[in-house]
Amino acid sequence: MSSQFDRTHLASFSSWFPKAPIIYENNQMVLITVRTSPNVLRALVPDLLAVNADSHLSIYVSRLNITHPRPGAVADPWEA
Repeated sequence: MSSQFDRTHLASFSSWFPKAPIIYENNQMVLITVRTSPNVLRALVPDLLAVNADSHLSIYVSRLNITHPRPGAVADPWEA
């Protein structure tokens, strides 16, 4: 099955990013980016990570709907 997005996945260009062994359809995704105070951002970010200088915070939420396995896909693409 061909679609307009066939060549848009990183796996199309590099073997370092194999396609997932499953197919998703009708996904819902939201990306929220806000600017907050450095103090709030520091309280939210774990100590091992650095906060960004412009105090932007991005929150990504998604609902990915798995429809079926990709034909010919292996469970672990690194084993192929």
